[in-house]
Amino acid sequence: MFTAGVTLVAVVLTLYIGHIYATQELVNNLETQRREGLELRSERARLMGKVAEATKPTTIYRWAAELGLEEGGPYAAIIYVANDY
Repeated sequence: MFTAGVTLVAVVLTLYIGHIYATQELVNNLETQRREGLELRSERARLMGKVAEATKPTTIYRWAAELGLEEGGPYAAIIYVANDY
């Protein structure tokens, strides 16, 4: 009976310690994922800024002039550009 009790206590302690290590590993993984998420959000914000800079009207007009395009005047067709980002 004593041996069974000692064995039971040893098994419970082993399971408890394993649970502690597994929980700590999950916490570490969560922190790593959180850090990577912050980095990705920061990168996305930076890229969105670059897109906004590249698509603003003054930049487009400058590029059009560099390509030799001329302004169409008051009766030119209007081109609508969708911003689906």
